[in-house]
Amino acid sequence: MGNIMDKLPRQIKAKDPEAEREKVLSRMQQDDFLLKQIDEFREKAKQLQTILVTKENKVDELQEYWRSGKNRQGSSSRRWKTSRRKQTCLSVAYSSR
Repeated sequence: MGNIMDKLPRQIKAKDPEAEREKVLSRMQQDDFLLKQIDEFREKAKQLQTILVTKENKVDELQEYWRSGKNRQGSSSRRWKTSRRKQTCLSVAYSSR
């Protein structure tokens, strides 16, 4: 039985150390680039989450304002209708005399 190295193809045995180093550096640069993109994505996600929370708070605030305004408007509208009915009843009563 021969040495296991004898069975490997010649191109694997005789790798250029400079080419191997360049390959490793290129891979590291790609990894660094991807990590940088991931960090930027996370930062943008945080910004979007903050904007979303702000918008949701604004919606809640406007809904509460609308509800409180609608309640006030509804009650004044009812008062106007009631007073209008009274005026109509009074005018009918006076006109029939």
